[in-house]
Amino acid sequence: IGDKVLASSSFLDKEQLGDRALFCLNAKTGDIVWRAALKLNPWGGPSVLGDTVVISGSSIGYDVNVLKGAKGFIAAYHLKDGSLKWHKDITGGVVACAALSGNSAVVTATDGKVRAFDIATGERQWLYDAKMPLFAPVAIAGAVVYAGDLKGVIHAIDLKSGLESWKLDLGSAKEVQAPGMIYGGPVVQGGRLYV
Repeated sequence: IGDKVLASSSFLDKEQLGDRALFCLNAKTGDIVWRAALKLNPWGGPSVLGDTVVISGSSIGYDVNVLKGAKGFIAAYHLKDGSLKWHKDITGGVVACAALSGNSAVVTATDGKVRAFDIATGERQWLYDAKMPLFAPVAIAGAVVYAGDLKGVIHAIDLKSGLESWKLDLGSAKEVQAPGMIYGGPVVQGGRLYV
């Protein structure tokens, strides 16, 4: 972003190695401009909109065997100096980055919920229950949020209200018949949704 590079780093408990933090680096020199310590690992990386950096994190990585009891967070920082704008704990691991659009930061979680937060205040705008754990980040195109869960179902959610527009089970739909878990975020391009 301009003359800055944002990167996140994790601490590996088993190896006792790493640094659980969000870094802002000088793009020319690589020097650290600021560092913000994080309480959980930021597996998905930072997202930026305007002067706000949004980061999410999780107590677990991409392991379906440890979903129970996973915890997560989403937080916003000032791009200029790394000071905290807001922080929200989430009752599920957030292993993907946040998607930002308009005044919304949208994240998925292992508790099966998709959540939208106001970027300026951190207040929750809505909560959508996919009823299945989610690892992949969402895609936002226009006024629709697309989320893929670990059962292989795509959920189309209205960005403003958080209400379901439609859903498609990729395993059972006659047109697709492609069962499997969705780990990578959906992509929208040229009026098509790629999963």
